[in-house]
Amino acid sequence: MVEKINIVVNGATGKMGLQTLVTLGENAELFTVVGANSPSITDQFIEQNNLNQKIVVSKSFSDLLGSTSPDLCIDFSVRESAMESAVLCAQNGVDFITGTSGLNDDDIVALKALSAEQSIGIFIGPNFSLGL
Repeated sequence: MVEKINIVVNGATGKMGLQTLVTLGENAELFTVVGANSPSITDQFIEQNNLNQKIVVSKSFSDLLGSTSPDLCIDFSVRESAMESAVLCAQNGVDFITGTSGLNDDDIVALKALSAEQSIGIFIGPNFSLGL
């Protein structure tokens, strides 16, 4: 049996964040969504969107990382949140994927350095939505 990857989704209430939650939920044999973060997220959001897994919701990304111990963060937030979340992930040994657009060249240099310094994987893919 394959060991499941525990994932948190940052920016969960946006179009891409919600689609990520749904897709991960449909592949529950591989992934466990342990947490979802967004400034406007509520338990009702999880229920209204028929997300069947037990998902911890939090408006604080730092609190979410502390309470869920994920392996990976998938981020579809905004530039500032993505950068802050990447630092928190690095400090906690959590790999980081971002589909956030708006990252500038300095941000990309900083993320590359963060990945090397903290020995975590960071993937930057600002065009995930092309397939939707």
